[in-house]
Amino acid sequence: MFYILIKWWNDIRSNDDAEVEETAVRTNESADSAVAMDGHQQTDDDGKEKAADDAADDVYRVTRAVTEEALRRLNCQCIEDKNDNMQISFQYQSEHFFINFNDTNCFVCLTDPNWYEFRADDIDNLAKVKDVVNDLNWYHAVNVVYTHDEKAGVFNLHSRCHLVAVKEMMLDTPYLQNALSEFFVTHHQFYRLMADKN
Repeated sequence: MFYILIKWWNDIRSNDDAEVEETAVRTNESADSAVAMDGHQQTDDDGKEKAADDAADDVYRVTRAVTEEALRRLNCQCIEDKNDNMQISFQYQSEHFFINFNDTNCFVCLTDPNWYEFRADDIDNLAKVKDVVNDLNWYHAVNVVYTHDEKAGVFNLHSRCHLVAVKEMMLDTPYLQNALSEFFVTHHQFYRLMADKN
């Protein structure tokens, strides 16, 4: 995984000059068009702000497109959340996942919700779960968190990790597939460690 990151970084750095120049041209064009669209001269700060907003929109659109294409290549059907356009859900190996996008950078948060549930009044189990969750979070790339549903009287476990969603990693390597597999490794380790505590 580390080799892939280094290769990606070196590739990016070798293409930086052309990309920076292209981004600068696009940014200037966006700023110029923002001034022209208003019909009057905006201050220089307004043009820069509009250009920054346009650049953030470009990052979001590219990140989302790359992520959705990587999921399609894994035969996952993406379902957009009707209440939140910054989130999509999908199934992978019968497990339900969702991805949250950030509108300002190319990081995405991959989440596997509600994969383990236990009664809140089971104090012995709660103590074991806390210990196992701490061990998992120390040694694994996928973080495990728990939430307490007071109404239902249960705790639920959820897993999540953050990924860099760039084309060179998501489409040209098994990066996403490896990240998704790590969720199943985390599940397996959780159940194994819980059994060891009995």
